[in-house]
Amino acid sequence: MSSSGLVGIITPAPREAWWEVVSTDPRATIFQTPGWLDAICATGKFIDVSRLYMTETRTVVLPLVRRRGIPALLAIDASPPAYWSTGGVVAAGGPSVADVTMVWKDMLGRRIAGTRIRPHYETRETWRAAAPRGVRAIEQRVHVLDLSGGYGEVWRSRFSSSVRRAIRKGEAAGLEVEVGSSERLAVELHQLYVTWLRLRAQDRGLPPAILLAHNPMRESPQKFAAVAAKLGDNCQFLIARRHGELVAGMMLLTHGDHASYWRGYSNLQTARATRANNLLQHLAIQEACARGCRSYNMGESGGVPSLVEFKTRHGAVPRSFEQYEHERLPYTALAHGWSQVEGLGARALVQLRAGRGSRVLVDNG
Repeated sequence: MSSSGLVGIITPAPREAWWEVVSTDPRATIFQTPGWLDAICATGKFIDVSRLYMTETRTVVLPLVRRRGIPALLAIDASPPAYWSTGGVVAAGGPSVADVTMVWKDMLGRRIAGTRIRPHYETRETWRAAAPRGVRAIEQRVHVLDLSGGYGEVWRSRFSSSVRRAIRKGEAAGLEVEVGSSERLAVELHQLYVTWLRLRAQDRGLPPAILLAHNPMRESPQKFAAVAAKLGDNCQFLIARRHGELVAGMMLLTHGDHASYWRGYSNLQTARATRANNLLQHLAIQEACARGCRSYNMGESGGVPSLVEFKTRHGAVPRSFEQYEHERLPYTALAHGWSQVEGLGARALVQLRAGRGSRVLVDNG
């Protein structure tokens, strides 16, 4: 397919036309829908600057947001912003090289500070072929489980024997699992996130307030609730409890052929004893198969060996793609420098507390 003869650009992209394009793109994920962008903007931190391109033969949409209150000349327009998964172009039949080339020509010609685009891994070769000079490509990796053949096939041939045993143990552990999209469940998932951060702080010998204040993901119950409100039935929280105590929780997102495990947190000690995380993955993958999804994206692992092993034992395999960045101002270098300063400060505090006789476990990652 090709794009020729740009007729016009509409921004923000009209929702009805955008949904029509999404419905004709077999590679489109939940992260490229109007609902996802609306959830990002509902947090109050971003504004919608999505762009709909009309050519003589096609309609192409680029989901795009900008930090609220930032002038265009200082702004990085992102598809999507950090910690909001992937984005990139949607078009009938999937984006072509000509589609992506047209979008890059527009983005590089605009008077903005920069552009950040993280396309879905299934469109990797298209984006590679269209990448212009001067745009930085940073390799990313997710783990993806093939759901073809249905859940029975996943259970028999893709789960490891240790995962099957863990699921059976989870089923016998007396866990109660609630599934839904209510604001109450969003709050409970956030409570698990806070518990997870506190345990990380304890292991590093840091005051929990430091990780809570400086964790770059900046999760909040409002953020989780916004996602559920904008995605409806395509967002499901799975929350596991034992004797009324929160043990583990996750979010399952679905659209068309694609399911995604977007967020997951647990009380590590209890979750390990009950295999709650394995049980939740089992239930989420079952649901994804029931909805006709052909893939289950388990997300990035940040190079953490235990996470990679967890996903691999569930049958997920690595899939690579590139994040593309173009900057007229050195935002990335500044952010990296600030991250190093924060890391040095945290390590100095760990050493100080260790010098006072505290028990410290240092994470050099």
